[in-house]
Amino acid sequence: MALGQYYIGHSSLDPFMLFRRLSPPLSAIGYRFQAVALVGTVSNQAVIMVCLDLLMSSVFTVWNGKIHFAHCHHYYNGIGAAEWKNQMV
Repeated sequence: MALGQYYIGHSSLDPFMLFRRLSPPLSAIGYRFQAVALVGTVSNQAVIMVCLDLLMSSVFTVWNGKIHFAHCHHYYNGIGAAEWKNQMV
């Protein structure tokens, strides 16, 4: 049975089963290193995604041509920026 035929129609796929079928282990130690590499890659991608999400949500959000800074809750456009600068001086 081909790999594609096995997975068609199955709702719950085990990614480690797919990983085992795509790269059969040469030894128990080799398989363990392959599994750790797979988990490490997935977890690194998750950490990067979380860091990017926190960075983007904490720095600014742009909508309707205005920039809203999350940390100071002030709208920056032409007039608003000048008013804010005058308040800071």
